Amino acid sequence: PLPLKRLKSSVGSPHYVAPEVYSPPLHGYVGTAVDVYSLGVLLFAMSTGAFPFEEDLRKCARFRRWERDPGPWIFGDDGGRAANACCLGEEGRDVVMGMLAVEVDKRWTLEDVVGSKWYRG
Repeated sequence: PLPLKRLKSSVGSPHYVAPEVYSPPLHGYVGTAVDVYSLGVLLFAMSTGAFPFEEDLRKCARFRRWERDPGPWIFGDDGGRAANACCLGEEGRDVVMGMLAVEVDKRWTLEDVVGSKWYRG
């Protein structure tokens, strides 16, 4: 595999942008971790019919709560998300929560997703 290139530019559709893109560390951020976050947003949106957070994470109260208290509440506290997220099941919700982890070192990798029981069916 190619070595990971650390990125420093801020690009992407606002709803899908990982938090570290808004304020990248001095050494930059890892593109694959950002991609996993974006895919987590996509999976959340496809399964619930809504985005997990508002467009600008820096101003989003829901995201601020997620930073402090990540958990399954994200699927059910407004907009009917809980009813729609039932298709994921508990294992699928765990995958999405892992993909949306704010701290990069706690965020799931693609290998984690592909190796999950939910993904393997």
